[in-house]
Amino acid sequence: MGYNVARCGDLEEKLEALHRAVTQYGLVMTAHADEEAREENISLQDIHEVIVNGEIIEDYPAHRRGLCCLIHARISSGRNLHLVTTTEKIPPRERRRER
Repeated sequence: MGYNVARCGDLEEKLEALHRAVTQYGLVMTAHADEEAREENISLQDIHEVIVNGEIIEDYPAHRRGLCCLIHARISSGRNLHLVTTTEKIPPRERRRER
């Protein structure tokens, strides 16, 4: 993605960079994330809502998949959701792209 989240100085900047990246490039999910979302009845709209309205509650700058963070939001349905996100590239065999 075109946004270097690693350069963001604080968590608010990082969340804004993630929001811009999803808005511009769409959402890319690993096969594992897609499976988990389906099992828990989490829609792509729910995921977008977490990114747009959530707050970063944990930061993982040294995660094995690269720079990641945990975002929490109470979405419009009243459900509390937690989402691990990254802007690191995902190998093609492990991803599903949605816009």
